[in-house]
Amino acid sequence: MKSNSLIMMYNLIESTIKQTIFHIYESVNFDKIPFQGLSDDYKKLFEKYNFRGKEGNQLTNRNKIIEASNLLVENILNKEEINFENDKFKLSGNADLKKAKQIYSTHGINIKNDKNLPDCGFALLFIKNSRNGLAHGSETFSEVGRTKTVDDICEYSEVVIDFLEYLIKKTNVFIQHKRYKQ
Repeated sequence: MKSNSLIMMYNLIESTIKQTIFHIYESVNFDKIPFQGLSDDYKKLFEKYNFRGKEGNQLTNRNKIIEASNLLVENILNKEEINFENDKFKLSGNADLKKAKQIYSTHGINIKNDKNLPDCGFALLFIKNSRNGLAHGSETFSEVGRTKTVDDICEYSEVVIDFLEYLIKKTNVFIQHKRYKQ
């Protein structure tokens, strides 16, 4: 039961991170912004995503890279609106505080030194490592469940809720102020 709770918390963390990022992309796409109108962070993201295939993997085929380069130049020169695709964003099995800080920083939201950031690093790391141990078969549900009490799990759930509310609030403020624009 405790192991299942940790898996559910991990899924909630990963899903919330993805959905907040997708919400930003939806806002950018809705505003129909040309490349020149994007903030520097979003210009870099678009360039990075432009050189990824449908599965989100980095392009390696020379012809595909040339095609992506030509498309990027054409979009910029013609001042075409930029469209961020959710499937280019990847987060799989590694959602903890360190990864969240990196993702949000890349997306123009600095949470690294924010005094309002809940103290959640240890809990998120434990949840991620437990989930990965279970998902990859290196730990059993009994082994993971034995390491924490019900009170520990309840405390982790409160920490996770605080953290996710924080991320949602930061994302909403970012979108309201359209900080993805130049």
